[in-house]
Amino acid sequence: MKKIEVHLHTNTNCNLLCMHCYNRSGGKVNYCPSVEEIINTILYIFNKYDAEMHLEGGEIFLRPDLLRAMDSLPDSILQNITVTTNGTIFINDETILHMVRRLAALRISIESADPCLHEQIRGFSLAKTLENAVQYQNCGIPVWLRVTLNQMNYKGFINQHILKLSEQGFRQFQVYEFQSVGRGLDNHDLLSIKNNLDELIEELCTTSLNGIVLKMMFSQKRNAEILQQKKQLEENHYRVEIIPLEEGISIHANGDVYLCAWENAEKLCNWYHDENARKIISASNLIHHCNHCSAIRIVST
Repeated sequence: MKKIEVHLHTNTNCNLLCMHCYNRSGGKVNYCPSVEEIINTILYIFNKYDAEMHLEGGEIFLRPDLLRAMDSLPDSILQNITVTTNGTIFINDETILHMVRRLAALRISIESADPCLHEQIRGFSLAKTLENAVQYQNCGIPVWLRVTLNQMNYKGFINQHILKLSEQGFRQFQVYEFQSVGRGLDNHDLLSIKNNLDELIEELCTTSLNGIVLKMMFSQKRNAEILQQKKQLEENHYRVEIIPLEEGISIHANGDVYLCAWENAEKLCNWYHDENARKIISASNLIHHCNHCSAIRIVST
């Protein structure tokens, strides 16, 4: 079967208004496809494709009905799904917890180990977010902390944020550089990293991660400077990987289908309302790459 990466948006409502939200979740318009539509979409995609899927909002934990229904999905599907949440909600429901334990990952978004900085960007308590993350970990759930690297947390990023968070029991981190899309366009001047990555790479090469799993994703504008430091990074136990072009789609909560999770200039169809949507997707070249897509990654080994 053809490999495909799918971003499936479950709703647009959110209890936060994060400064860099790439799809402006939490706005006035709330799209919320039915549980049946989402479950049928998941089943169709995994039956048709060799899929890796990301379920995203809005905030998916505002949809406990969907999370409970997902428990009926087989392990072979759930083990290839990552759910992203803002970590503000802990649902002590055994059906939901049973499902989440079987995911590839529960990815909880935070900004830093600094409570003031986290709350400035996300408008919610860092302590409560981490408390919920610990509870999910204690339930046997594969928690990853997802951090947006930006101008406000860049300085001392490894020592001041990643290592301090690891001291609280977190060992798996996925980092994406801030992209000026969605609500991030409104905050470009504040959040966009204006310098090169030399300081970050020096930190990586002089700091022991002590078994921490760190995956850092960057767009193609960073390729040259990271590749220039490739040998030094590899000598300090990192892999530098060019990310191959791959087929993928992003299905928004209103059903609109795009090739990119970041930019939405190439609408293909509407998944829920166009009769020929599945044929269009099947017949289309789904390879896409833009200035926001991840093109290179640094991975701890």
